[in-house]
Amino acid sequence: MKKRTFIFDASDRAGEVLTKALHHYIEAAYPTGGSDCAAASREALIAIIAKINSSNTCEISTRQRPVLIAAVNWYFNDSGIEPQSELTRSKYEFISGLLIKKK
Repeated sequence: MKKRTFIFDASDRAGEVLTKALHHYIEAAYPTGGSDCAAASREALIAIIAKINSSNTCEISTRQRPVLIAAVNWYFNDSGIEPQSELTRSKYEFISGLLIKKK
């Protein structure tokens, strides 16, 4: 049976960067007062933030992987926030690498 979750390693500040990206993405993509579907998506992402904040590793549904990748990409690209330093670029590459499915 195919595994339906993946483990996100939130140590080494990866969790901090991902939660920051998710907060910005949630406000842009799923603002308060949206449709019922948007509200459900918003709550699911807020639950992921809570999981990340409560542990160094957390189990996340693979269904959320594309949304997490979109959040990271949006945060660093579409929002106009450009990586300002080598450290920021490294974090972006690190988090993107964690979220991209390994074959």
